[in-house]
Amino acid sequence: MFQIVLSFIAAIAALVVGVGLFRRVIAAPTSTERANEIAAAIRSGAEAFLSRQYRTIAKVGVPILLVVLVLPSLGKWYAFGFLAGSVASAGAGFIGMNVSVRANLRVAEAARAASAARSCSRSRVAPSPG
Repeated sequence: MFQIVLSFIAAIAALVVGVGLFRRVIAAPTSTERANEIAAAIRSGAEAFLSRQYRTIAKVGVPILLVVLVLPSLGKWYAFGFLAGSVASAGAGFIGMNVSVRANLRVAEAARAASAARSCSRSRVAPSPG
């Protein structure tokens, strides 16, 4: 029983940390309007990719789910576990792709800003004697 309670506590803590990191990423500044347009196109492509991939996976997963459900040695609880794992995996894939696409735009902006700051600081350096 202790392991189950500990697992739920760890899962809730992981979700809280994940939501906090997501908010931190989303709070970072985005870049230029052109970069936002490119990011929107990338996001659209990523969504199309995931949609296609999940349809393909469903063509394999649903028959497996039905076989597990029908087999008397396995039954409904194994089928439920398979279904829950599949849904959790799909959710993790969707969330991961969504966050990574959004983070890329912000990372590009941070790199651009850091590069601009470095260029400004180098231009203010006094010339070396000699």
